[in-house]
Parts: sequence; structure tokens; C-alpha cells
Amino acid sequence: MWPQVEKVRPLGIIVLTVLTVILGVFALMAGAFMFLAASFVSMHGHMPMPMAVSATFVMAIGVFYVVMACIYFVTAYGYWTGMGWAWMLGLALAILGIVLGVLSFPVGIPDVVVNAVIAYLLTRPEVEEYLRRTPPTPSPTPVL
Repeated sequence: MWPQVEKVRPLGIIVLTVLTVILGVFALMAGAFMFLAASFVSMHGHMPMPMAVSATFVMAIGVFYVVMACIYFVTAYGYWTGMGWAWMLGLALAILGIVLGVLSFPVGIPDVVVNAVIAYLLTRPEVEEYLRRTPPTPSPTPVL
């Protein structure tokens, strides 16, 4: 039986994991804020009907942010453990983040920058190799 060789985690994977966890924490905080805002709006019973509809809408946005936070945390776990599916999920999240950041211009500029960095890191050879997207690069053989 061959000895088990432990993979060395590249710096790009560490940066990807940290950035994805930070995005997940921000999404979780945004979801909590939306839940608080929805409860504040719904507490005022004398509000007209559009306010009640907006409370439901704000609650739905809060649920969306919490679901996104869970997806970010699962993706970060996939990066850290070297799962192949994390590459595709991370790239899809980065593209979605860039699109949503552009749509919320100028507030979304930091989101565009962070997701562009994530997309860039996901295309680096050592990250793709760690996430089993490409075959391992052979070590150079010494010339005698």
C-alpha cells in the first residue's frame, strides 16, 4: 500500500476561503438586518397596505441573504477541504456577485472587486489543481 500524501494548501485557497467566509458573514448580517427591519415595519398596525406588503418583501430579502450566507459557508468549506464542486459553485457565486454589484452601482463596487478577485483566484493553476480541476503538474526532472 502506498503512503498517503497530504496535499499542501496553496495560498490562493486560504485567501479564497477567508474572502468567502467574510462574504458569508456580511450576507448573514444583512439577513438579520432585513429581519429586524421587517419586524419594525410590521409592528406598526396603523400603516397602509403597501407597508404591510413591503414588510413581507423585506422578510423575503432577509431569507434570500440567509440562504446566500449558508451557500457561502458551504463553498468556503469546499475550498478548504479541496472539493471539486467548490470550484464551480464559487465561480457561479462570483459571477452572480459581480452582476448584482454592477446592478447596485456605485454601492456595489466593493462587491464587484471582491468577486473579481475570487474569480481570478479560481482560475489560477495551483487552485484548480488543489480543487481537482486539472491533473497535477509533474515536478521538473533534473537534466543530467
